[in-house]
Amino acid sequence: MSGRLSIPDPPVEALRDERLFAYLQDVAGRPFSLALERDQRLGLSRYNGVQVRRRLIELGCVRPHRVSTGHRSGQAVLLELTPVGREHLEAADVRIDQPQGPCAYRRRYYATRLAEYARRTWPEAAVEIGPGLDSPDHSPDVSVLVPGGGDPKGARSVAFEVIVTGDAGGLHSHLQDIDAFDEVFLCADTARAAADLKKATQHLVSSEFIDRVTFTSVSSFLSAPAESGVQTIGTS
Repeated sequence: MSGRLSIPDPPVEALRDERLFAYLQDVAGRPFSLALERDQRLGLSRYNGVQVRRRLIELGCVRPHRVSTGHRSGQAVLLELTPVGREHLEAADVRIDQPQGPCAYRRRYYATRLAEYARRTWPEAAVEIGPGLDSPDHSPDVSVLVPGGGDPKGARSVAFEVIVTGDAGGLHSHLQDIDAFDEVFLCADTARAAADLKKATQHLVSSEFIDRVTFTSVSSFLSAPAESGVQTIGTS
């Protein structure tokens, strides 16, 4: 027996079935669409949408992720391409715009939603989503530059950092933002994780800088309309 790994043939059904391939292609281009949005875009009934998603999961082309919506409904299911799904699409020369890995995927989803919140809250601000976990140069998940209404001294910079439970990234890289931004939101994926994050961070940052930091759950921003407050973990 050779030492080479045995790689199964890819399930070509995902390439030959028009509905499956169209759905897989849509997941690649719009990774953070909810199921109902995707079904409507592709002209699928709710029943057919469920059947297509189920088949793609069975074929190993996508994996489901539960993410917070910030609403009473609680969670939504999004689809991440697996290596098998990526292989199919790359063979068909389909462009893929999706981070790899469960933590990277959820973190980028939340960053996208936080950027939407920032644009609603500060319509005149410059909002930028960071390059992601694979970038060698650290930058916030979301950077916001809020103009000062004609007064340069009134401008302020805001950073949003998403910290997903299970992410191997250290706190030190997230805390680099504090020196560069006027205000920093450290957003955990749950309220309990936000409280634990506050505890861990207080030992790493001086009291002079901790005043710039707000600890909160990311769902506070997902459910909050523009200009409204968010549920935070006190910094004092």
